[in-house]
Amino acid sequence: MKILGSLVFAIIFAIVFMICLYRYWNLLKTFSFRFRALLFSLRIITITGLLLLLINPWFNVLRYKEVSQQLDVIMDHSESLKYHYEKGDVQSNQIKDKIDTWGSASGMDLHFYRMGDKIETLENLEHYDASTDFSRLPEFMSYELPNQLLLITDGRATVGRELNDLILPGNIPVHVLGVGPLNRGNDIFIAGIDVPTRSMQRDTVMLVLKLGSQLIQPATTKLQILNDRDENIYDAIIRYKPGNQNNAMNISIPAEKFSGLNKAALLPVEDESEIENNQYTFRVNVQSAAETILLISGALSSNTLVIKSTLNTIYDGEVMHFFKMDAMSWNEASLPSPGNNPKMIVLDDFPGDRNDQTLFNDIVNESIRQQVPIVYVEGPKSDLSTAEIIRNRFPSFIPSIIDSETSIDLSDESLSLGAFGVNLSGFPPQRRSVKWTTDEDIWVHYSDGSFMVASMSNLFVIASPDIAGNHLKTKTNLTSSISNLMRSVFLRAYYGNDGFLALYVNGTSFNKGELISAKVLPVQNLGLRDLFLTVINSDADTSIQDCKKNMLSDEYNCSRAMHISGEYTLHAEALLPDGEKIRSNTVQVVVQDVNVELKDLTQDQNILMRVAYNSGGNYMDIESLDSMLASIEITPIQLTKKYHVSGLSTQHYWWILIILLAVEWFLRKKLGLL
Repeated sequence: MKILGSLVFAIIFAIVFMICLYRYWNLLKTFSFRFRALLFSLRIITITGLLLLLINPWFNVLRYKEVSQQLDVIMDHSESLKYHYEKGDVQSNQIKDKIDTWGSASGMDLHFYRMGDKIETLENLEHYDASTDFSRLPEFMSYELPNQLLLITDGRATVGRELNDLILPGNIPVHVLGVGPLNRGNDIFIAGIDVPTRSMQRDTVMLVLKLGSQLIQPATTKLQILNDRDENIYDAIIRYKPGNQNNAMNISIPAEKFSGLNKAALLPVEDESEIENNQYTFRVNVQSAAETILLISGALSSNTLVIKSTLNTIYDGEVMHFFKMDAMSWNEASLPSPGNNPKMIVLDDFPGDRNDQTLFNDIVNESIRQQVPIVYVEGPKSDLSTAEIIRNRFPSFIPSIIDSETSIDLSDESLSLGAFGVNLSGFPPQRRSVKWTTDEDIWVHYSDGSFMVASMSNLFVIASPDIAGNHLKTKTNLTSSISNLMRSVFLRAYYGNDGFLALYVNGTSFNKGELISAKVLPVQNLGLRDLFLTVINSDADTSIQDCKKNMLSDEYNCSRAMHISGEYTLHAEALLPDGEKIRSNTVQVVVQDVNVELKDLTQDQNILMRVAYNSGGNYMDIESLDSMLASIEITPIQLTKKYHVSGLSTQHYWWILIILLAVEWFLRKKLGLL
């Protein structure tokens, strides 16, 4: 029993009521015992009822209920399962009907779901999913809370996380029916082809073919490469050894022989299980003339390598590099000049001294005449004298001397917000010989009020002398904050307004059904709106994919499943606050005519057995469906439900009090006590 309120307070009131009852009994002495007993009883019952308002008793009631066990059946209904069903002469509807019949006879509460892009109710068995994603399985189990789960799959994830990487709820047994063969059988395949980013028409293109095989005995086949005019531009005999092999093959072919979408194909070997993966489609970017990027180095330094490698990532630009070999001579017979109409000029630690002033002025004059952007990258030789040469031509940029032994951090704003969509949170303090200030557009600030990156019209300045050191300190996965920052500046200068957006894609070749993940890095604080990814196929059909902004950075993320083979061109578009449309660089990708679901047509038995064992479930092959159903626990669950019932929770209680008070009032009125 639960008492509402203070126990002391309830005891005090109980004592007071007892005293009042005693006095009330003495008051009724003048009446006959019958009326006296009746009135006193009514008063006791009424006061006791009112006392319960303070005590408020609660009663615990236990009820026992027997319910059927809930079994959720999740079928991996993807293209790979369709292949396995056809090979094994099994029908998915027969599997479902057999489980359904067993469930009805056993009194189980069955729910059927399918595993595609997401877990949803299984309805149309005629439609098969283009991908398999296990990522939402833990969330599904935690939300649905079945007593047991039956998973029918080959264990191969084509999207999202692998099944053995998931943390499943520990109190739900997962029974697994494995589908598909354990071994691949005889198979040869082209895993991929590495193609140079850009080739000139006079070049010889170096291709790296990645070949794989799984064979029981030695085999010989023929490799052919055809261009889009069906011209055979290369063939060779390929010999395979037994077992699992992965090899790289280097091929040299004149660039002029490539045309459009080229196709490498392996002739099938005897008893080959899969022939869809014997071919690979690719494009070689052969240019008759590339846009020239003029790179002028006042002296070769460790910075130069980072700058040049970053410039080489610009898709349609060819770097023409001039550098000083000593104080008076250059690596080329002719002096560097914008006379070749370059698309962009990059000055790497140039001018290096007073002797470079005349050449520097000629370059600036010609760039102004041709409207060619200049990117000045400060270097280890930079000092106040070379800075004054730049100031003479660009007075808005003001240099001053600074202690070269003092390290200056980036401003808190630049460290937290970054620039050009580049995260600068871990950028190290910088030592400089020159402190640059300006009233023009500043993209990255130092904490002392100077700038690291600023721009004015067609001039961009990167004031960070130790590019190579910063690259090593911030390097992760072959890239770094400084190289990403430089690339964003280069793209902004190279493409103009179209350089406000930089598009990155997680590859250039994909299989049908595979997910393309794109990242769009905009220049910071542009106030962009309506940013989306445009996807154009070879027939000029255009589709649009919305992009979502990352809450922790300025980048946008877009993803799209590619279900049709062919060549696609991707670019991002957005609107500036004034309504002007801007677009990113373009990226070309090829979707192979190989379904991602059919890339590996074997059952990952080890993973499936581990999932079943760790959850307390059973693993069996799909051929043992009857044995699996017989092993599943079907005993109904005994549920015990505890109810907390209050004595005051029913309206009848109040009606009883009202009636008792009314009867007492009537009797007292009749006896003249009122």
